[in-house]
Amino acid sequence: MVSGKIDIDERGRAYIIIMIRTMDKTEFRPVKFLFDTGADFTSISSNDLSSLGYTKKDVEDNMERYGSVSVADGSRLDSFQIDLTVTNIFGHIIPQGLRFPFICLGRKTTEPPFILPSCKKCNLTGTKDTSFNSLLGNNILSCFDIWTDRTNGAIHFERLLDLTERNEKYPGCEMLHISISSEDDFYYESQF
Repeated sequence: MVSGKIDIDERGRAYIIIMIRTMDKTEFRPVKFLFDTGADFTSISSNDLSSLGYTKKDVEDNMERYGSVSVADGSRLDSFQIDLTVTNIFGHIIPQGLRFPFICLGRKTTEPPFILPSCKKCNLTGTKDTSFNSLLGNNILSCFDIWTDRTNGAIHFERLLDLTERNEKYPGCEMLHISISSEDDFYYESQF
């Protein structure tokens, strides 16, 4: 069974490093994600995309509209995702690599109020794009049983053998098959 742990830092946060393929496909670089069970979807910041060699134009050319997401303040944003190739999750190798969608951009359009047509060009209206933080959300975390051991400052995880229920909750990023070639080596085959 594939299992392991990550440490909780002095601020009560836990981070995971995921190796992601660069834009030019020449190498994989580490990206640090905050472990966030409150995030439904895994997101990646524009700074981390830039460190992988993606320009704003690259992101815009490769992203796809996902739908809408709720953010911490309760507002909803149209969201866009970009497929990136990862080679590990929680430090365990995915030999085949895995193309996985990461939420990369939020967009909100605010129309001027009907009764204030003079506000058509003010800075309170129009389309505004926002970047997200790099958060490891439940669309990946749901592939594992996870429990917190605050006494010892750790979060433990164990890979699920059956992903049927998980796949029903996350259409569009289903994990279709798990193959284990050794105790320390596993990979996911996704629909991508």
